[in-house]
Parts: sequence; C-alpha cells; structure tokens
Amino acid sequence: MGIKKINILGYGLIASVVMGCDTPQSIKENNITKEINKSVSLENQEMSDELKELVVDYIYTINGKKYGVNTLPSLYTKISGKKRKLFLTNYLNYTLTLEALKKEQKLYKKQIDKYIKQEMEKNRHRGIVLDELEREILIKSITLRTIAREEMAKEKKGLDKDVKEFYTKNKKEYSYKRNIEVSYIYLKDEKKAKEILSKLTKEKVDIARFASFARDYSIGKNMRFNSGYFGYLLEDKKHKDFFAELWKSKDGFVNKILKSGELFILVYIHQKREAGVESFEEVKDEIRTAMLEKRVNLWINRKYNKIMKKIRVHIFDKFEDNKSF
Repeated sequence: MGIKKINILGYGLIASVVMGCDTPQSIKENNITKEINKSVSLENQEMSDELKELVVDYIYTINGKKYGVNTLPSLYTKISGKKRKLFLTNYLNYTLTLEALKKEQKLYKKQIDKYIKQEMEKNRHRGIVLDELEREILIKSITLRTIAREEMAKEKKGLDKDVKEFYTKNKKEYSYKRNIEVSYIYLKDEKKAKEILSKLTKEKVDIARFASFARDYSIGKNMRFNSGYFGYLLEDKKHKDFFAELWKSKDGFVNKILKSGELFILVYIHQKREAGVESFEEVKDEIRTAMLEKRVNLWINRKYNKIMKKIRVHIFDKFEDNKSF
C-alpha cells in the first residue's frame, strides 16, 4: 500500500491519502481510469455516453465504495482545473477525520460554535463573501482546530496562567499606532471611478453593497477576492496626507474619489482607532492559540495518519477539466 502526501494549501496541514493496493478490484479501476484518461486526452474525440456517465457518477472511492458529485456541496461542479483536486482532497480529509471525532465534536460544541461565529462575523464585518464550498471547508477547519486546541489545553496545566504571564511580559508588542480599518475599490481610470461613484451615491451604501462593487470593479485579484477589504491603514510618513484625509471623514462610505499615485480610490471606513494597547481580553485567544499551534499541528497530523492508515482513498484527478462533470 502506497501513501501519497498532499499539502493542503491555506490550512497548513499535511494529509495522507492512501491509495489502494493492487487487488482485482483496484486493477479493474486502474484499467477504467486509463481508458478515461486516454479518452479525454484526445481533444477532438468526445467521450462515449458510458464513460461520461462513469465520470459523473464515479469521482472517488473510500475503501472500495464509489462516490460522486451528489455526495459533495453543489458548488463543486462549478470548479475546474487544479483547484478541483485541491478542494476535493481538502474536503475529503476534513470530512473523514471529523467523522472519527464525533465524540469530541459533541464535547466541544460550545467552543466550536463560538469560533465559527467569530470567524463568520469577521468576514461579514469586512464584506467578505464565501461561496458554499469555501464556507463548508472553513467550518470543518475551525472545527478540527478547535478540537485539537482543547485537547492540547487539557494536557498543559496552568496554560491560562502562562498566557497571562506572556501578555504581561510582552505588553508592548500589542501596542498600535493610530489606524483606520478600511475597504477599497481600486481603479486606474478616473472616468470609471466617477461612474461607479455616481452609482453608489444614488443609494444607501452599507458594507455589503460596497463589497459587491469591489468584487465587480476593483483592480487587483486579491482585493476582489477579499471583497475590497484592506485591513488597518497605519498613520505614517508614507500615508500621511491620505491618512489625514480619511481621519477627518465619517465612518462608512466616503462619498468622493481619493487619489494615490496612479490609482483612483473609493473607500469604506469600518472604524478609526486612536493609538493604544490591545487589552488582554482582545488578545488572549490569539496568544493561547500561538502557544498551542505547534502542538496542535502535530496532534492533527497524528490523527490524520492514524485515521488514513485504515482508509483507502482513491481520487480520480486526470479529467477534472472535462465538461461532462
């Protein structure tokens, strides 16, 4: 039995996908896979109806049992290319691991719900919209990491005391300059900026509406993906004039076009903060998580390896771009 290591991007986890040994069933499956691969490699040759049906209904196996699109979130069918394999691998590994942790999910339900709510609230505040699949994988990730943190916390006596001591000794690290939390719509064309501003001024602009415009019009792939959310703009020499202009503006949508270099910028202000120090209550979860992070990753990997040694997973990944999916 061979083991294929897959790095799950964005979550920092290594999962083991165990490929089946050469049983008569797996040999048959390999032959079917070769036939499919051969078929889809011929650009001008369409797949037979039989193969199309197979591709649609037979995407992966777990211990020899076949599964397909109807077992996954519906948005999976809209993903193409390498991203499909990544999402499927990610989804399966989280699902299979959490399936073996039902007792822990029930035990830590209160903590899990708390962290899911916090993360979703952060996204809502920033105007970030997750699609169906991204949301489901995020929830599974939060669930798994919460279980790991709580399990690790049980093994470490006096953790809360250590967190408090760390904050007290390193309080200066949690100080911050005057700053503004903002979202942007970046544009290179002034005429386009004026056009969008005109559309926005005709309606009441909340963060959801601004974020929608950012996803549709802002230049910069990352800014569109983040629904225009930038984060905290610090008061410094580089942004002195731009910062001053925003600081005197009211929170919410800034009803004018600002210019920075070659860019024309529309801005939504979430909040302004005077210089200060984050309180212990604000950062204790962050410190606690950081202290546990290394041990959490080890715990998760051990759990993955233990579970995946008992499960043979075979993911078909050679025809992900085929339109028959």
